[in-house]
Amino acid sequence: MLEAAKKNPTTASIANDLETQLFKYWSLRIGDGPDHVFRALGLGLTREKPLTIFHWLSFDIIGDNVLASPEFKTFSKLLDRFNKENPDKKTTLVSVLKNVYGPMGPSKLILKALSSKEPSTENIAKRLEAELFKMWLTKYNPNQAFRFLKLHRSPDNVLDNPLLKIWASYMNTFNTKNPSKKTTMIDTFRTQFGDESLSKLLVEAKAVQSSKKMATDLQASLLTKWTAEKKTTASVAKLLGNSEDGQLMLKTYTVKLAEV
Repeated sequence: MLEAAKKNPTTASIANDLETQLFKYWSLRIGDGPDHVFRALGLGLTREKPLTIFHWLSFDIIGDNVLASPEFKTFSKLLDRFNKENPDKKTTLVSVLKNVYGPMGPSKLILKALSSKEPSTENIAKRLEAELFKMWLTKYNPNQAFRFLKLHRSPDNVLDNPLLKIWASYMNTFNTKNPSKKTTMIDTFRTQFGDESLSKLLVEAKAVQSSKKMATDLQASLLTKWTAEKKTTASVAKLLGNSEDGQLMLKTYTVKLAEV
């Protein structure tokens, strides 16, 4: 409501004044904290109405594209001001989203916002992603983040899992921040699934158009790893199985191994 009013020349001044007064009111109620304000703006999953703050700010539930809502943008600005004026009580957007939507909430909301292709929403999503990765860097290496996102639980469709994009982006950030601990997607997949299961899932993923390119690239990376390790053709044949694609990979591997 405030965001819409601020865009109308006849109500912009009043809306800006109201936003300022609203922030001052919330600042006086520090005990409520940013999480309470987030819920008061109707951005939480709960359907309960505002408990104490401006009951007329009770909005309908936004749905899964929370970051695109005017209410979230208002909350984001208010949180910035809250942090500036209360440096000893600073918090982040990611922390609020985590408290309201659970541990996986920020990742899913970021993905939804990034897919919107709306510049202002994408900017908020990128800010949240940076906050999220900063938090993860203190807790998770790429393998741990992979498991935190539960990607290891769905090997059959892991390449089509939207959360894999978040993980891959985090892996790149981790590698940049930790050059001595760099890892790759194929290394992580090998650790999480093992070579035999990985070989089979890549063969199956190549048969699906949406995952064909990634599966093909990962197969090439896997063959390169095996070549460097000088695995015997017999052991590779066992890993690849008898499928047509597996047999083609075995031929490719045999050639690569002979060139070493």
